[in-house]
Amino acid sequence: MGQYQGPCALKRVFNAERHERFRDEVEAIKILSHPNIVPLLDHSALDAVPGDDARQYLVMPCAKGGNLAKAVGRYRGRLDDVLTVAIQIAHGLQAAHAARIIHRDVKPENILFPGEGHAIWVADFGICLIQAREQRNTRDGEVVGPAVFMAPELEDGGQLAVTPDADIYSLGKVIYYMITGGVRMPRERLHEEAYAAPFAAGGRLLRIKILLSQMICARPYRIQTMPEVIRRLESIAAEAASEPPHAFNTAAIDRLKQAALADRSRVQDQADEEKRRQAWFNDVHMDILALVHGELAAHAARLTEPGLIKSGAQPFNPRGATVMGRVSKSQALDGHEITFQHEGAHERITALQFAFYRKAIVAPAGQPPKEPVGIWLTLQIREPDNRPVQRCHAFVNRTQQGRGRFAYAIANEPARFELNISEWPDKADDLRAFVQNALEAFPELIRGGLQQFVMFEFNNKPRRR
Repeated sequence: MGQYQGPCALKRVFNAERHERFRDEVEAIKILSHPNIVPLLDHSALDAVPGDDARQYLVMPCAKGGNLAKAVGRYRGRLDDVLTVAIQIAHGLQAAHAARIIHRDVKPENILFPGEGHAIWVADFGICLIQAREQRNTRDGEVVGPAVFMAPELEDGGQLAVTPDADIYSLGKVIYYMITGGVRMPRERLHEEAYAAPFAAGGRLLRIKILLSQMICARPYRIQTMPEVIRRLESIAAEAASEPPHAFNTAAIDRLKQAALADRSRVQDQADEEKRRQAWFNDVHMDILALVHGELAAHAARLTEPGLIKSGAQPFNPRGATVMGRVSKSQALDGHEITFQHEGAHERITALQFAFYRKAIVAPAGQPPKEPVGIWLTLQIREPDNRPVQRCHAFVNRTQQGRGRFAYAIANEPARFELNISEWPDKADDLRAFVQNALEAFPELIRGGLQQFVMFEFNNKPRRR
């Protein structure tokens, strides 16, 4: 413990599964000798057996002033003091980043006050990421860090591609927490009126708000390096707290900056909304294809007769294929098919294909966007080696013959099942019925053979007058 003579704090590790995190914390603090990082006075042997709890401990100086969570009340409305603390946190984290260590757990409880003033230590490196090490000590899917203060890219847990700007996001949340006297702002909501109210006075508070908007945000809008954060914080701290005595209209300048900030927030909101819609579309896309494949696989199992008939269900790629018929305003992305083949070396393959498509629709102004997706039908005949038979790939349509009964035939336009993604999974049973009806018609389409394509092409030739 060297020459230190003051009171100490003993941190014990009781959970054997956290032994490697204990080693990380010891290793990180030993590397990081910095006035804004809690010093390490002593620790147990690093080669202790994980189950030997009695040998796992850290000894650090006592933080007489407690932590920021308990002391936050004294920072509300005191911007200079907030900046004093924030700059120190940033310097401590910058020292860690320079050593290729990402804290990942920046929160008020881990900001300690060694005394009664505003000097701070950054503490608790138990879930830090030491980038120089290939092995990590968090399980796949395990979320690390505090939910409110954690960067959005860490939400799913187990991120290997963590970068220092994750700590920048958390520091922005801590600064907001101090300015507001303890408000834990959820996610990136600084642009909302309720959370923006503390900055309404403008001046240096507006400049802080602009900085926080570039810290508490998703990539790629976020400031990437801690030195840039430090530069901005120190620049704001150096400004006079009162308005300058010259004749510039500072209120007008503030309004310009507010407008620029609002524009940037709108752009980010649009980008975030697009990401959410794309994620929603992907989920619906995969769910629809899973339902289709399940029905096709079950039907293929019923069709298969060893030594007589081979049938299977598998994905297929409709893009780039030449299909007889016409279709517009739709884009087929992928799909699944069911195949039929008489067993034999020279027997052709017939495939009934269910292509998944997405339509591009521009909604009228003021109306919610539409996302039409669906399934259309095609029929293809292929050689035994899977080469397409020329002019034997066409759309399949259907005509209703009665309640729940349909006749299927090759046509210019495909039979479709279409829905808006907001209607899923409510229409899952309707899609299942559509697929099952088509599968019931598959034997008739198989029996039609090559002749049905010949007749379709003949009937579509222009007539001479």
